[in-house]
Amino acid sequence: MKPFKFKLAAVLSQRERVEREAQRLVAQRESVHRSLFERLEELQASDTSERRDLAERLTGQGRVDARSLRQQASASLQVQRLMRETALKLTGATQRLHEARAVLTQATAKRRALELVREQQLEAWKAAERRRETESLDEMAMAMRRSRRAIEGGAA
Repeated sequence: MKPFKFKLAAVLSQRERVEREAQRLVAQRESVHRSLFERLEELQASDTSERRDLAERLTGQGRVDARSLRQQASASLQVQRLMRETALKLTGATQRLHEARAVLTQATAKRRALELVREQQLEAWKAAERRRETESLDEMAMAMRRSRRAIEGGAA
């Protein structure tokens, strides 16, 4: 009995490589997305802290140091600018991540379609093998009957 050989094995291997590459790209883009998201959260926490400190200084008792307030306001503006930049980068990273996931979905579908073809061909091959085995067993049984008849006919 010859082993099953899938004629499109090379194509299936190529599709598996494409899918693995798409998975790597998604992982990279998820990492970038996660980093930017965490950075934005850090900046938001920093901005909240800066605003709280500024509010405490303005509502506190005693003299207000204008120079210190200017520095703190400048720092707050800097954090807000960084937040806007990071949010824009995050938007782009989110779009690139969605695109990479779409490519991965397509690659997975193409690989799976070829695997289904392989499974169908394997099942057809197994059925043909079973048919051949049955035919072979039938032929052997017929040959045994013929030889028994010949032996019985010669003995009579």
